[in-house]
Amino acid sequence: AEGGDKREDLAVQSAALKVTTTEDRPADPYYDDLRVDATETPIRDLRETYSEAKRGFEDAMERYADAYEEDEAS
Repeated sequence: AEGGDKREDLAVQSAALKVTTTEDRPADPYYDDLRVDATETPIRDLRETYSEAKRGFEDAMERYADAYEEDEAS
């Protein structure tokens, strides 16, 4: 993880997350480069953003796999 903004004079902060891997993946997830800006709870908001993005990616991959299987069957 990298990034962030911790200036004491601001009521809001930011946070960022960049994920990399050496593993081969069938598709690159779109939740590997996230950030939240201008929030009073940057880490909590970043965790929530990551969870939602990961869940959305997994749902999309499942729908893609189902559509691929349907095409293969016809």
